Amino acid sequence: MKRKGKVSVDDKSEQSNFISYSFNYGNMLFVCSKFVTRFPNKEVKSDIEEIYKHHTDFWIISMIENSEKDLVKVYTFFTHVIMSMLHTCGKCLVYDIKSKLVIESDVYLQMYDNMKSWYEQDKYIFPINWYVNIKVHDYEGKLNAYTIGFETFNDYEIEIHNKSIEYKEILNIMKCIVVNVISRQDKIKNMDIIPIPLR
Repeated sequence: MKRKGKVSVDDKSEQSNFISYSFNYGNMLFVCSKFVTRFPNKEVKSDIEEIYKHHTDFWIISMIENSEKDLVKVYTFFTHVIMSMLHTCGKCLVYDIKSKLVIESDVYLQMYDNMKSWYEQDKYIFPINWYVNIKVHDYEGKLNAYTIGFETFNDYEIEIHNKSIEYKEILNIMKCIVVNVISRQDKIKNMDIIPIPLR
C-alpha cells in the first residue's frame, strides 16, 4: 500500500551485521533495519518454536520523526508500512514486545484486504486490535476486563470489575469504549460515566 505514488528509499546504511533503510511516508520518517542473525530475546513464548528456532534474520521497523498530529493517521500509516512488509516477505513471525509472544504473520494479515480497501477510499482506519489488547477473566463467577496498549491513545488503561454479564457483552463494551475514544480522539477521565448499549 503506497500512498500518492511510490515510496522510495531515501538512505541506505550497511554495517557488518545489519542494513538500514530510511524513507518518508505520510509525514513520517521510517527506518527499517535488517539484522542477519536470530532474534536475541530468550523469553519468547511460542506455539511455533520450530519456525522460530530455524529463522536466520529479523527486521526492526521504527518511526524516528513525525510531523503528523492526527494520531489515527499516524497509526494508519504505520500499519500500512508493517502490512506491506509482511505481505511481501512470505512466511514470517511478529514479535509482540508487550506480551513477549511470537505471532504468525497470517494473523496480522487477516485485515490486509480491509486495509487495502480503506486505503483506496482514502480512509484513515487501522485494525485497533493490533495495538490495544483486551483481556477478560472470570473471578468468583463474575467477569473482569482490562486493556493493554490503550494508554497510548488515552493516557492510561481502562478496567471493568466484577460484572454479572456475559463474556460477549463485556468484550463489546470494552471494544465500544476503545473504538469511540480512538476514532473521536477523546480522553476518558477517572469516574467518567459512559452510557453503552449492551445489545
